[in-house]
This record gives sequence, C-alpha cells and structure tokens, in this order.
Amino acid sequence: MRLSVRWVIEMNRDTRDTQGTPPEINRRQVLALSGMAAAGIPVSLAAIAGCVGNPVCRQMTDINKNGEGVQMLVNVRDFGAVGDGVTDDHKAIQRSFQEGLTESGGIVFFPPGRYRCGGRIVSEAKPVSVLGAGRGSSVICFTATEEDQVGFLFDQQVYTNTVELRSLTLTTDQAEPGDALTVRYSSQDCRAVRIYERVYLENINIVGTDTACHGFRNGVCLEHVNSPLLLNVSVSGRQPAAGLSNRTHTNACFKLIGGALQTGGIPVQSGFYRCSGYNARFGIHVSGAHEGMIVHGGNFVECGVGIFQNSSSEPSPFDSGEPSMDGGTRPGIWISDTHCNVFQAGVYLQNVLQGIISNMLIYKAPDSSEDCAGVRLSRCSDLKMHHSIFVSQSRKGSFVGLLTENGTVRCQISDNTFEWCNESIHLGMGTSGCHVWDNQVQGGGSGVCVDEGERNRFRALGVDSWGSV
Repeated sequence: MRLSVRWVIEMNRDTRDTQGTPPEINRRQVLALSGMAAAGIPVSLAAIAGCVGNPVCRQMTDINKNGEGVQMLVNVRDFGAVGDGVTDDHKAIQRSFQEGLTESGGIVFFPPGRYRCGGRIVSEAKPVSVLGAGRGSSVICFTATEEDQVGFLFDQQVYTNTVELRSLTLTTDQAEPGDALTVRYSSQDCRAVRIYERVYLENINIVGTDTACHGFRNGVCLEHVNSPLLLNVSVSGRQPAAGLSNRTHTNACFKLIGGALQTGGIPVQSGFYRCSGYNARFGIHVSGAHEGMIVHGGNFVECGVGIFQNSSSEPSPFDSGEPSMDGGTRPGIWISDTHCNVFQAGVYLQNVLQGIISNMLIYKAPDSSEDCAGVRLSRCSDLKMHHSIFVSQSRKGSFVGLLTENGTVRCQISDNTFEWCNESIHLGMGTSGCHVWDNQVQGGGSGVCVDEGERNRFRALGVDSWGSV
C-alpha cells in the first residue's frame, strides 16, 4: 500500500540531546503508524519524522492542489516482504523501490523484522529515504556471495537526488562478499556544486552475523559525494586472529572515493559524528580532497589506521600505487574527541593543508608487533595538534607519538601527553617551521624528541618527574 503525503521539511537541529545525537526511533510509534496505514487511515510525514527526531517536520502543508511536492511512503510488507528471517525478501524489497516509488522518490519503510536478501538492493536516479523501526528491530541480512549482489546501491547520478537511511541494521552471513552500502554520484556533476547533506545516514549498524567469520568488504562507500553527514553509524569488520596481517578481511569501515575536482568547486564538510569502526584495515579511508572534513566523537578499535586521508595525486602507501582522484592539496580537517586503538597509525594525513587534531586518545594495540605512529603527517602544513594522549600498549615494534616527514611545515604541537613511547615527537627530514611546547612524557620509553628538520622551535619548561619537551 502506498501513502501520498504532502509535506514541507524544516531542518531543526535544536531537537538533539545535549550530546548532539537524536534519539532512536520509537518502535511503538512506528508500529502504530504502520497499523494506521494498513487500515487506510491517512498518515502524515510529520508524525513519522517526529519519531526519527531529525530532521523533523515542523510544518505540514499542501504545497498546491495539483499535487506538486507529493512524496510516497512505501511499506516493503505491501510488496510481499515477510521479514521472518527465512524467506528471501530480495525481489519484494526491490519491487518496493522500483514500482512503489515515483520518479520524485519517497520513503521506503521496513517494519520490525529480519529480512533475508539474496541480492543487491538498487535504487537509481531518484530521491529516496529508507526508514527502519530501530537498529535492533529492522535487520536486513544479505546472503549472496558475489560482490555485485550484496548491499544497498544508490546510483544517484545527479545531486538533486538525495539519500537518507535511518534506524537499520545491515548484516551478512558471508565472508567479505562486498560493500554494505554504496552511494554514487557522477564525478562530473560534483564539479562546482556545494550542496549540503545530500547523503544523510543516522543510527545505522553494519556487522556480520558472526564477526569471527562474517563481515562486509567495506561498510559505507561514498563515491563523488559532496558533504555527506553520518551520525551514530557503527561498522564492525571480521574479527581475525591477533595482528594486523589478518585484518585485511575488512578493508574500510567508511570509504570516501573521488569527490575531487580538477576545476570548479571543492567538496565540502564531510561529517562523521559519533561513528565507530572495528576490526578493519582502515576506520575511515579518504582519497581525494574534502575541504572541512570533521570527525568528532569517533571510536576506531583494532584497526590498521584509524583515520587516513590522502588529498593529492601522489600515490599512497596504502593504495597499491594508485593515485587518489584529485590533483592538489585541499584545506581543512578537524579531528576531535576520538579514540583510536591501532596497529600502524591513529591518524595518517598526506597533503593536507590547515587542520586541528585535538582531545584524542590514541593507543598502539596490545597485540601489535609493527612500527606505529600515533599521528603521522606527510607533506602537510599549518596543522595544530594539542591536548591529546598517546600510549603504547605493546612492547613489540616501535611507537612514535607524532611523526612528521616529507616537507611537513608550520605545525604547532602542544599540551600533549606521551606514555611509553619509543619517541614522543619525531620531526623528520624536510620538516620546518614547527613549534613544540608544553608536552609531557612519562613511562619507560626513551621519551626523546628527535629533530631532523630545520627552523623548528622547541620551548622546554624544565624537567619534572616525567620529563617535558
């Protein structure tokens, strides 16, 4: 059954709690709404949006009598989906997207249930919102083994087609079959476009049915996306045996590809708020320029690299020699209040101009035998790193709190604590114009600060029981 609802949405961020996170969808409210819909009672989007928390519909209005602005609310059960955890619901779900939605798009609702899906769910070139009844209530389990038959694919082509997903769990009972969620836009359409929050993901859980055996190859994969906003999204990869070498099963929890421009505008403000990644080669992997990327309140545990961004056409050591999609350094990254427990690097930035790394807690994983850096900066400039804690939990391999290299310049490093580091701060060859002060060193490592660059300034405040640099 399809419901036509006429609506005007006003983004209202004042409805968030004090930590900036909207509440989970109220299951009773959604059940009541879906029951009303089944009974033929008109249901307004205001009521549905009120369950979600944000964005909310503060005003309900008929846009005009000709039906302009009509959006469709589609229940997958009305197209034959069962949600009993046994029946393959793929064809029914795909029909709800293809037949249930008009060219102007709409909302696809998954009532509480476990939906087995033997193929990829594809939506092309239309605005679409996918709404569940809560991460613990609406579960979609992908069962195919072929890479191109797994997960959601939103092939949106142009930026007028928005994508929103809320309050769902995506899972698989296979080993690394493909990507859980892919959103793709045309790289040409990305040029000179600054449109905010065209992709909005909230309260999404991505995990294998058995994390020891099952998990997606990538969690969320965004291609040529301007300003995605991810809020409270969690991705768990396969949980391997100890050591990074076994963590190649899941490549990246969050992967941003392209979105970089040779001419015209710059992709802006990719936002990750309270997002988590576990057991993967990368927590967040960004190739290409993203001006003003924000990571706040994140948690990346048992990952090779917590947050990685390469903002130029120079090859990355993690990209098999393939250059990223852009041809120049782009400004602005802000990483704050985030925890990383890693094997190679907590934060690794290449060719990044201007940014802040603050209030971080970065651990070298206890079972890591590799050389590791808390923060690694290569060919970066004008970054400030402060009020962070770096701790090595492993006595195998080396751990450097901060490592700069390859011409990194004009960075400020202050008010950090380095515990059990082989080297607290290492300014490598070509590093210049950096200012280091008020950092504390404690524990059994050498705690030394190495300067192989030039014109760097250190301000010592005297040696206490821990030592300071």
